[in-house]
Amino acid sequence: MKKLLAFLLLLSSAYGYSCSIVFSSFCEFSQNYGTVVRCVMIDSVQHGRRFQVLDVIKGTESRDTITIWNGTDFDCNGPVSQSAEYMGQIGDTLLAALTPVDSVSQPWQVIGDYVRTYNFGFTPELRFANDTLYGRISGGSFVPQELQVWKMAYNSFMQYWNAHSQTCNTLTGVSDISGDALIVYPNPVARQLNLSYPLQNTPFTLHSLTGSLIKTDFVSGSSINLSDVPAGVYFLKLQTQPSAKYFRVVKQ
Repeated sequence: MKKLLAFLLLLSSAYGYSCSIVFSSFCEFSQNYGTVVRCVMIDSVQHGRRFQVLDVIKGTESRDTITIWNGTDFDCNGPVSQSAEYMGQIGDTLLAALTPVDSVSQPWQVIGDYVRTYNFGFTPELRFANDTLYGRISGGSFVPQELQVWKMAYNSFMQYWNAHSQTCNTLTGVSDISGDALIVYPNPVARQLNLSYPLQNTPFTLHSLTGSLIKTDFVSGSSINLSDVPAGVYFLKLQTQPSAKYFRVVKQ
């Protein structure tokens, strides 16, 4: 009986680990992988995707094009977490931490290529749009929301990456984050508009679409109280340094 209980406990622990949704940011994930590239998806192949390598920002990769194959899903992961097709569409540009194929677990995999073998909740790649990175850049499940970064100009990211020996796992807090990484959420907002990192004694103004001044104050912290603002669409200006930041905010 004791052996049976021990076995069931071990099985439960293993299953719970593999099925737990503990989110890991790109910065946390990439520090454990030797190759990180900026790449664009150029082709779809059976069981994988082909990418053109634009830059190698960590490790070595001399090929102009690489293939990332589907990995082997397990337990509750389903077909999403380890399928290369879920990395995006042809033409999408990514910043990707790569897992080399050292031994094949599926007949289509090729040693020397790469494989997508990530647990659900991990962030192995970030998306580009207009020279800006999007995704869970830093800050995982146990990091306060105000210290998480979900948007950052690529140039600012690279400056930080190079200054910290090709890692970004310490990218938290206002002293580490470029102003380009500032985001506001939720949007639409009902009461509290949160900032992606705290500000200190920073002036802000809220204008209507017609230009009327609705509210002006200072923010010291990581949120702005909009409970006294009528429902509508507004422009928020935060007088950060070295330049102001502007946001279109929908108040419910």
